[in-house]
Amino acid sequence: MSSTALIVLGPSGCGKGSLLRRLREKHPEFHLAVSWTTRAPRDEDRGAYIYKTREEFESAIAGGEFLEYDEHYGDYYGTPRSELLEGVTTIIEIEIKGAEQIRKQMPDIPVFLITPPSIQELERRIRHREPNLPEEKVQRRLERARMELEVGPKLANTVILNETGEEGFEQAYQQLEEAVMSFVS
Repeated sequence: MSSTALIVLGPSGCGKGSLLRRLREKHPEFHLAVSWTTRAPRDEDRGAYIYKTREEFESAIAGGEFLEYDEHYGDYYGTPRSELLEGVTTIIEIEIKGAEQIRKQMPDIPVFLITPPSIQELERRIRHREPNLPEEKVQRRLERARMELEVGPKLANTVILNETGEEGFEQAYQQLEEAVMSFVS
């Protein structure tokens, strides 16, 4: 048996984590890759990361242990190669640079882009999720989001708009589930 993988990407605050939690609830047979990071844990992370020191992370980079990695917002993030499990569909939740790195190694991997309805709504979500985030970091995330929303559609097989409210979320979820299932069936 071989492994199957797909990428779900989008800017910080677009809702990809919430959509993937729902997808995993309905489809526990999928494996959600657990990334490594050097950033401090947040309450809402709920097992989304394995926390490493900068030294541990850099040692893993030197050892070629990552499928992809990036440094942003002053911290490393990366997906270890060991997260691609034999005989299981692995979902890799990352941002644009990581998706580009993986696409170079796996050109046929499907990519699903989650987008917010607007930059203003994305800013609202970022500020709501992290109310004490310094203004400089909010602005850096918004700059990065603009770049990702420009480049992402060129990389993605499927673009899914995550509108505001429960109805918008439900529509985005239905689109994601349908798109993912069409690739793994």
